[in-house]
Amino acid sequence: MRSAKIENKLPSFFPEIIKYKSTAIMYMATEYEKELMEPEIKPEFVEKAQETMKQEPIDVGTVENWKKMLNC
Repeated sequence: MRSAKIENKLPSFFPEIIKYKSTAIMYMATEYEKELMEPEIKPEFVEKAQETMKQEPIDVGTVENWKKMLNC
């Protein structure tokens, strides 16, 4: 027996999909990709990234020079 929480997430055509295993697997993979592999980017992150991209880059030359700048 499926829980009500899962039942509400299933599309109305789901019983038709599960008749064919390959179609059901493809459907589940697509939904998994949408939900877990491509999370929404928060607007705050986009704004911060855009502000960072506008900043002037700092030329440090070599790794050794960079370490000197950071006092490492």
